[in-house]
Amino acid sequence: MIVGRVFLPAVVFIQIVCRCCALSSSTDNNKLILVTGGSRGIGRATCLLLAEKGYDVALNYCQDEEAAQRVVEESTSAAGTIVPFQADISKPDQVLKLFQDIETRFSQNPTGLVNNAGVMEPMQKDITKIENEILWRDYQTNACGPFYCTKEFVQRAAKSRGGSGGSIVCVSSISAESAQILAYGMSKAALEAMVAGLSKTLPLEGIRINIVQPGLIDTGLASPDILEVMSGVIPARRAGRPSEVAAAIEYFLSDASQYCSGTKLRIAGGL
Repeated sequence: MIVGRVFLPAVVFIQIVCRCCALSSSTDNNKLILVTGGSRGIGRATCLLLAEKGYDVALNYCQDEEAAQRVVEESTSAAGTIVPFQADISKPDQVLKLFQDIETRFSQNPTGLVNNAGVMEPMQKDITKIENEILWRDYQTNACGPFYCTKEFVQRAAKSRGGSGGSIVCVSSISAESAQILAYGMSKAALEAMVAGLSKTLPLEGIRINIVQPGLIDTGLASPDILEVMSGVIPARRAGRPSEVAAAIEYFLSDASQYCSGTKLRIAGGL
C-alpha cells in the first residue's frame, strides 16, 4: 500500500482508515448546538430542524417558558433532543451559568453556537425620537449578548484550551447595511464587525464563525397587511420563511461548510 510515496503495510493502512471513520462518526453523533432565542421565529425553526437532523439542542429563552416547552413538545419524534435553558444573554453572569448548566445536563460543552436572540425597537428612522434606553437595549442584546456567548463558547471549544473546535453562526439582518431601523441596524452592524474580526483568528482554534443575514421574514409578529405592503418592494414578492433561514444556519453548522469563515449569506428575496 502506498500513501504519499510512503509504503505502509495493508493492515496498518486499514487501521488508520478505521480510526478516522470512528472519529468522524463520534463527532457527528455528539453535536450539541446552543441556540439563543430559540423559542420563536427563526430560533424555533432552527431548533426543530437541528433536532430533526439528529443534533442535540440547548434551546435558550429569556422569559417565555411556555413557548420553549411547546418547541420541545413539537420535537418529540425527532432524532435529536431539545432541552430548554432560561437565561438573559445580555447579562454575562447569566451567560456563564447557561454554559455551566448545559455542560451539567449533557455532560459536554456545545460544539456549535447560534447567536440568534435579538430585540428591535419600533421602526424609527428619526434619531431625535430614539431614547437612549432603546439604543442601549438593542446593543445589550444584539451585540453584547452574542459577544458574551461567543466568548464562553471559545473558552471551551478552542483547541489551544483543550477543546475540539466548532462552529458559530450569527443571525444578523439586512438592516446592518441599510440601517432603515436605525438603532437595530447599528447594533447588527456591530455584530457583523465582531464576526469580521473573529473570522481571521478563530479558524486557528478550529472554530468557524459565519453570518446569515435575513431580510423580511414572516415570524408571526407582523400582520398579514404589513407583510403584503412590505413584500411589494422585494423582488421575490414575498416574505421569507423562518425555515429558509434555519436551513442556511444548519449549513454553516454542518461539515459541508468547513471552508467557510467570515462568510455572509443574505436571505432576502433579492434585496
